[in-house]
Amino acid sequence: MIFKKQNINDAKGSILAHKKSGDGWVIKKGKVLSEDDCSNLISIGIKELFVATLETGDMHEDAAASWVAGEIIGSNVKSNKAFTGRCNLVAEKKGLLSFNKDKLKELNFIDEALTVATLPENTAVKPGQIVATVKIIPFAISALIKKDISSTLELIAQGIFIKPFLHKSFVMINTTVNSLKESVVTKTTEITKKRIDKLCGNLNSIFTCDHNVDHVLNALTDSIKLNPNMIIISGAHVSVDRNDIIPTSILNAGGKIIYYGMPVDPGNLMLLGQINNILILVLPGCARSPSKNGIDLILEHFVTDGDINKNFIASLGVGGLLTDTYSRRSPRDNKIRKEIVSSKDPSICAIVLAAGESKRMGSDNKLLMKIKNKSLIKIVTESLINSKVEKLIVVTGYQHEKIIENLSGMDLEFAFNKDYKKGMSSSIKKGLSCLPESCDGVVICLGDMPFITSKHIDDLISPFDPLSNRMIGIPLFCGKRGNPIIWSRKYFKDINNLSGDMGARNLIKINYLDVYEVEFDDDALQVDLDTHKEWQDYNLI
Repeated sequence: MIFKKQNINDAKGSILAHKKSGDGWVIKKGKVLSEDDCSNLISIGIKELFVATLETGDMHEDAAASWVAGEIIGSNVKSNKAFTGRCNLVAEKKGLLSFNKDKLKELNFIDEALTVATLPENTAVKPGQIVATVKIIPFAISALIKKDISSTLELIAQGIFIKPFLHKSFVMINTTVNSLKESVVTKTTEITKKRIDKLCGNLNSIFTCDHNVDHVLNALTDSIKLNPNMIIISGAHVSVDRNDIIPTSILNAGGKIIYYGMPVDPGNLMLLGQINNILILVLPGCARSPSKNGIDLILEHFVTDGDINKNFIASLGVGGLLTDTYSRRSPRDNKIRKEIVSSKDPSICAIVLAAGESKRMGSDNKLLMKIKNKSLIKIVTESLINSKVEKLIVVTGYQHEKIIENLSGMDLEFAFNKDYKKGMSSSIKKGLSCLPESCDGVVICLGDMPFITSKHIDDLISPFDPLSNRMIGIPLFCGKRGNPIIWSRKYFKDINNLSGDMGARNLIKINYLDVYEVEFDDDALQVDLDTHKEWQDYNLI
């Protein structure tokens, strides 16, 4: 290919190097100039321009892109029509993207004129999704480059292909204990079914049993009679050892443990067993959430008839760090960051909202009602005091004298909200007005959350890092958000503009780029008590 400056009168049939435009027309770069194009260029005073012309044996960019794409297409993939030297490869079936990484690297190494880019290997794809793109950089490739490409293409056996999801049958066993809410079991089952449906599988039966060896053994025996391809077990408690309840039940059923643990996070505490030819997948706690975790990687591989063995599981460690979660942060993290940026660790305060009238409780003030001889408001405040929170402010209003008396002697401050009848936002504003200037963030906590612990609070605070745009921390369980929420000082002004009982949902939506979610293994941060029935449902009265 020859790239040169050419007289406009001789430019017909040449390839335009740079875009040109005039009144009501545009000629894009790479276009083969027509007679009308040349006339338009003359009309705006152009006498010469840069063009490219093909030499003998050269292949135009679109033809070259189509040719390479056609040579590397494997099963269940098709190519779209080439344009501007680009040809996209598209999935035709649901499945996992597969290719020979080394051979594609060789192809990209041949010459800078040719590039082939793909999604990561083993990406789960759906029909119509672009999985790879071939791009020819110049307007054409030479005969010499074409020859080199041809020799490498011959070595790419299967090309870029999709391993389709195959129809597999599943049975699920849920184990329960008294402290596990039925709604958690239901939600976990729904999420697991959605995972299976997405992979073209069928969840044929669901068993529920107590979390003990004999009952799990009975459930396994009943499940095996249905001859599924896989049995999935969601335990009330995560298996923490090969000798725990569920793996013991698998062994007692005549099975074996293939692997305990997985180099994927989230998903470390997976356990894989087998009884006869049926795989047993014991879920880690993170599988209660729809968020991507190691279980998805195992299921995707399983439904493409991939071998689920020790080698496969060990290989998942490369790329196995799926998300940045609170559980991975060590006490050194903030110290290291401090050394790097010469900044102090964030100072986190907390506000407890304790000003409401508890109208739905009738004459009772729910905050003063006792659970195991301790008031609800005291349970919440003690959890915050024992956490990483540096300063705690309890906002009072209704029956504020009784609240103060109940919490007397505790390491906290009170702020009376005389406008408490105007709604929750008035209490939040009152609490914010009492925070010290040194406060970098605040945990805004409801006063009626009976199951909250200091660990919940610490795990929510740990990832907070304005330098990394982690400025709004939200707890998550089974895909559903809860309370409390931690806010950076950056948003104090916006929060002060709220009114009535208006929450901060819209602020979260607008500033989603600053949001981080912390996945929890229980629903403690979704439970607040507003009615006598709710207290009864949790066996608290």
